[in-house]
This record gives sequence, structure tokens and C-alpha cells, in this order.
Amino acid sequence: MFIIPIEKGNPLRNTPYLVYGLIAVNIIVFIYTFFVLDFELTVAQYGFTPSHPEVLTSFTSMFMHAGILHIIGNMFFMYMFGDNVEDVSGILIFPVVYVLCGLGGTGLHYLLNMNSEIPCVGASGAISGLVGMYMVLFPNAHVDIVFYLRTWVIAEIHAKATGAILAWFGMQTVLGLISFFANDVPIFSIAFWAHVGGLLTGCFLGFLLRLMGIEAKPPHKVVKIERKEEGAFWCPHCGKPNEFLNFGKYLCEDCGARFVFSKEVEKELW
Repeated sequence: MFIIPIEKGNPLRNTPYLVYGLIAVNIIVFIYTFFVLDFELTVAQYGFTPSHPEVLTSFTSMFMHAGILHIIGNMFFMYMFGDNVEDVSGILIFPVVYVLCGLGGTGLHYLLNMNSEIPCVGASGAISGLVGMYMVLFPNAHVDIVFYLRTWVIAEIHAKATGAILAWFGMQTVLGLISFFANDVPIFSIAFWAHVGGLLTGCFLGFLLRLMGIEAKPPHKVVKIERKEEGAFWCPHCGKPNEFLNFGKYLCEDCGARFVFSKEVEKELW
């Protein structure tokens, strides 16, 4: 069973050009390394191998991926959480924190797997860092915790970003611990500690930005909160519990955020 946090309606103030650019770069590099070059040789040369650490590969490994599902998953999380982080941090700070998160993920993976001969590739550490920053910058945002068993959704819980992302963080930590004893099983060959290291780095950087006075402002657009049933909900910006439980339009008296609490339309799957 896997836990995946899904962001629910956090509007942007600005277009996330850097996120779009990073997604494009990662896809181009993936296509070139996977379909043009000798993939295994390229991974061996530019992937980060803990037993032979190099400064160069700690950077190049961030832009390489092991397969279609790997890059789709990473770019999905980049798009879902990275755009809001860029919106707050700005075009000068965002690329710096992105790289630092990637190095933080690679660093923890290295410390816990120093003898590993397996090259590590992927933007997972950097993107996990963006998820950690999102949690710190938008702790009250609406995020669903979706529980998957293989490809089936078995449960869905509506939560604040803090709860949802900490649940995902707990799962990554547990899987990382299991990988010490079952690293010959394919799923446990994933660099879970890079996810943990990246997220912890992102949390630290998020708190650092807030200490510098850089934090999320109330959205100037109306936030749409979709749920299947009426019930308790909270302001997506400041977290204040709403006194009204019915579908409709609301204005938070504390922070001024405007939002619409509306019924979610069931989408037919084809």
C-alpha cells in the first residue's frame, strides 16, 4: 500500500516559468539518454554512485530518470507542489533551493548507503524538498491523502498539507528502513532515503524563508474547495475553522482569503 498526497486547489499569483522549464529539461534529458545514448553506460557515468561519490554526478544525477513511470511520477509532483513554492520564493531563490534540496536528498542517501555500487538517478530528492517547503509555506492548504493498493484507490482522507505530507514522509521513512533488509526486492531498490533527505532539507529551507519574511500571501484568486459532501472545512490559507458547513461562497475574516465550498462532480473513468 502506498500513500500519495494530492494538492487540492491552491491558486497561483504568478506563472511558474521555472517549474515549466525544469519539467521540459528533465523530459528532454530523459528522451536523449533513454532513446539516443547507451542508457546503462550513461547512468553508470553520470548517476551518483555512493561507493564512488563525485561532485559532478551529485548534480547530473538530478536530471536523469530510470524509466517512463519514474519521470512521470516526479514531474507530476513537481507540477503539483513546485509551482506554489516558486510563486512564494521567486525566480532567484527557487533554483537555489531546488538544487539544495536535491543535494540534501543525495547526501542522506550517500550517508546511509556508502558501500552501494548502484548508481542513483532522479529528481526525487529535489522534488521531495519542494514538497517539504510546500508543507512549511502552506501548512493549511487542502491536500488529500490517497491510499493506493497497486493501482486501486482504497481510501481517501481530506487533510491539511501538514498532515498529508507528514503521512507521506512517514511512509518513505518506513520503506527506507525496510530497504536495509530487503534491497534485493525491486521496489525496495528505490532511493527512499533521498526522498527523506530532500524533504527534511526542504522543511529547513522553508522555515529559513519564513524567518527572512518570505511567506505565502492570501491568494488574490478565489480558491475552489470541492468535496462530495457538506461538512467541516477550514480556510485554505490561515487554517481558521469555518463556522458554516454548507456549500457556498465564503470570505475568511482573519486573512481575507476568498473561497468557494462546492460539490465535487463525479468523473467517469474511461
